[in-house]
Amino acid sequence: GQAGTITVGGGGAVFPFWRSAFSGRQSVEGEVAWAVPEHAETDALDNAADVAGKVAVVRRGKCSFTQKALRCHAAGAVGVIIVNSEDQALVLSGDQDANGGLVRLAVPVVCVWMSAGEQLPAGSRVSLRYDSPHEGGGSQRPPPHTASSKSLGKGGGHHGRLVL
Repeated sequence: GQAGTITVGGGGAVFPFWRSAFSGRQSVEGEVAWAVPEHAETDALDNAADVAGKVAVVRRGKCSFTQKALRCHAAGAVGVIIVNSEDQALVLSGDQDANGGLVRLAVPVVCVWMSAGEQLPAGSRVSLRYDSPHEGGGSQRPPPHTASSKSLGKGGGHHGRLVL
């Protein structure tokens, strides 16, 4: 099922997201920046400076979920939202590292339906909240990380290799 919800603006649209197998699970808040190119299929984002300190949004397709997330993270994104190509739930699989384990990212990487992606205009503020931030997690949520162009926080990962 869903892993959490995204709220747009102070009290705007609210829609579910699905988790990735390879990312951090901390809640984040920040401004939306759509990746250029929108599928993040090139070696580096054309608008890396615009993505830094923000929640990057990319479309599904043209490369792996992990490659998209790594490129957004390299540009300084504090979270990544992958927009599915249809209105269907999708848990994001990951790529293997040289040792056969999953490549891990500290920042949260999630997936939303195509129709939800249409409700994420560049420059809008979003709040990404996990229903349970840690697997088998306790009853307390960690405080959210607030994204701004001046703070590039690094969150904790789970097992395996952590890519910073």
